[in-house]
Amino acid sequence: MLSMTRFTLAFVSLAVSAISLHGADEQIVASDISAVTVYTDRAEVTRTAELDLAAGTHALVFADLPNNIDRNSLQVDGVGGFSLQDVRFETRQLTDLPEGRLKELQAEREKLERTLEQYGLDRKRIDQNREALNAMLSRVTTTPNDGAAAAPMDAVQWSEMLSFYNQQLEKLDVAQIELQVVEQETREEISRVQREMNELNADRRRQSNTARVLVSAGQPGKVQVELTYLVYGPRWYPSYAIRANTEAGNIDFTYYGNVRQSTGEDWTTATLKLSTAQPQVGGRSPELHPWFVQELKPMPAAAGRTQAKGAAPDWDGSRMSNQLVAADAANEVFGFGPSESMHVPTASVESGATAVVFEIPGQADIASDNQPVRVTIANEVFGGTYRYSAVPKLSPHVYLKAKMTNTSDYAFLPGTSNIYLDGSYVGEAQLDLVPPGGEEWVWLGIDQGVKVERKLLTEEDGTSGFFGGNKKRTFSYVFEIENNKRKAIELVLWDQLPIPQNEKIEVKLIEPDSTSDTFKINDEKFVEWIVNLSAGQKRTIPYQFSVTWPEDMQVSGL
Repeated sequence: MLSMTRFTLAFVSLAVSAISLHGADEQIVASDISAVTVYTDRAEVTRTAELDLAAGTHALVFADLPNNIDRNSLQVDGVGGFSLQDVRFETRQLTDLPEGRLKELQAEREKLERTLEQYGLDRKRIDQNREALNAMLSRVTTTPNDGAAAAPMDAVQWSEMLSFYNQQLEKLDVAQIELQVVEQETREEISRVQREMNELNADRRRQSNTARVLVSAGQPGKVQVELTYLVYGPRWYPSYAIRANTEAGNIDFTYYGNVRQSTGEDWTTATLKLSTAQPQVGGRSPELHPWFVQELKPMPAAAGRTQAKGAAPDWDGSRMSNQLVAADAANEVFGFGPSESMHVPTASVESGATAVVFEIPGQADIASDNQPVRVTIANEVFGGTYRYSAVPKLSPHVYLKAKMTNTSDYAFLPGTSNIYLDGSYVGEAQLDLVPPGGEEWVWLGIDQGVKVERKLLTEEDGTSGFFGGNKKRTFSYVFEIENNKRKAIELVLWDQLPIPQNEKIEVKLIEPDSTSDTFKINDEKFVEWIVNLSAGQKRTIPYQFSVTWPEDMQVSGL
């Protein structure tokens, strides 16, 4: 039985074979998807057809194009001795069906139904023969109703009678089983034929998106025609696997592209490219328009209505509202195990003026099922600067992070990354945009080999000023730090000072008494220590400040 794809092509062929334009007979061309470039919300698809053309004008029809195709995006290219005259998009109704095939199926179904009727007659005959055989046995073993004696039979005759009965009964059983099998097979064949007829009849209402390419050939020969079009819906988004190795002091960075599409076409033999361009934004800068401000005159109150003094004036019913449009970047996360010794093909990179195109090696195998398919874009190894960070006021844990510099020629787009530290999975994190040459801190989770504890020593209330007119509260802390690792580390310790919201409130740092390269305070009064610890070293860091305010003032927040 022919496949529905072949039937569909046959329908389209019959539908368009009688059409002629500019003296060119139309022909359906068989084409394969040879190249796909995927953007963030669409894809550029190239179909390639190879055929022999006779000299003259030909109308080549690329049938069954996707529903979400951009009709104005059709482009034609190719090689061979032909010239392009015209290309147009058409949606065609498939009304012409292969009547010959329908008649064949109708005749086949009627024949099968007659065969099934014959099997029904055969089943009745088997039942009748079984009844006759039982009646014969009953006649020789049952006393007649008139009281006459049954026909005398000796042992030999009885044995022959029973043997005959069993043989005939066995033949009837075999025939009945065989008949049941062929009856079931015939019913299944009738169902198959009926389904095929239903599918053919359903195609009367089907539409086909087609591209009609008019070409002329000066002489006969082989040509290759490429049809390129945009289709909306396919998209790709990045994800990453970041593997930090503290012993080697580097970061293994793998860049993935996740592609999904449901265009109705499977991409199985295509060269795949992923582009960072955003065609949905448009290529032209927006233009400003005059901004007018005018007097707002309230509408007069309607008859029969009164308006309270000082109430808001009535409006004419039109109100402006601000709308916030947010782009949905749903990223899917894929887990990895530790790195294995194998070769991972990576993409070649084409950097343009405004975008980067990654060409994935090999051929794509992306089905039209909207399921994400992950491909490897790049694998880079960067030198890493490792640093520990702690905010003991908020968390008792010490966190490890690594600074990575993007030394590649392309940007890392925002996306979800899986983080591994020395072969162990740490968790997932969001990677921000990292341009070429840019730096990114990657958080690697907590490290229980380093401990930091923040202890409040005293919180003293007192007075200040010559006459004791101000209240004063002094806070004294100590940070106890312990490096239990077998190597030296650098730790950034964070805390904060209160920010006064009144000029009569004064905050004073007592210890440490000055800033340096290892102790800093920013505009938000976050304080930062950079502490270097050798292997196994313990340190204590004092921290003290005071807050002063007028005696007659109530303060909050301390």
